[in-house]
Amino acid sequence: MGRIDPIFLMKSSAGILIRQLESKNLPEVARLHQKAFRESALSRLGLEPIRRYYAWQFTGPHSCYAVGAYDEHDALVGFCFAGIFRGSLTGFLASNKRFLIRWVLTHPWLIVSPLVIDRIKMAFRLFAGKRAPVPSTYISKYPHFGILSIATDPEKQGMGIGKLIMSDVEREALARGFTRMQLTVHPTNMQAVIFYERCGWERVNDDAGEWQGRMVKKILSDDSRAP
Repeated sequence: MGRIDPIFLMKSSAGILIRQLESKNLPEVARLHQKAFRESALSRLGLEPIRRYYAWQFTGPHSCYAVGAYDEHDALVGFCFAGIFRGSLTGFLASNKRFLIRWVLTHPWLIVSPLVIDRIKMAFRLFAGKRAPVPSTYISKYPHFGILSIATDPEKQGMGIGKLIMSDVEREALARGFTRMQLTVHPTNMQAVIFYERCGWERVNDDAGEWQGRMVKKILSDDSRAP
């Protein structure tokens, strides 16, 4: 069962409030995403594609739990989209296909970006059904509560915002009956990898014994931790 209150508040020693996000918050989510992930293909596309991406996570066939961290000036300084997602990327591409084509054509400088071109090629492969097979180690009999995206304002790092958000998301996962969580991070993003490992996440290798960025965490209630 999910949290009953539509908005949940949690205050840290740094004066950070954690509360659930709504669709009206998506423009500020898009701005923070672009600020936190400057080099990502989605950020390079622009604010409206980012907003639409997160809007899809709200409206698609998902069970999305989205929270934001707000400072004393009510400015968004962190967010996380978590839950169970079914086609978070493919569904976004399919439902926004015409918009994205028109957007790229009206922003021609995007076509010369190698990263954007690579993502366009990936989108075509997804639509053509040429997705790579999922390694068997990625398929578990245990249900997982996933972290789709988590970000903090680069200017506010070191304040414990990420840990505060992660703690809230873990509580929500437990409230919904989950005992495991999963996420995927780019293996070269060592800052993020170190953060996750400090939060108790573990790397999971694929069938070939290589780590491709998948991480999992077992979560236990306070009662389960008690001796």
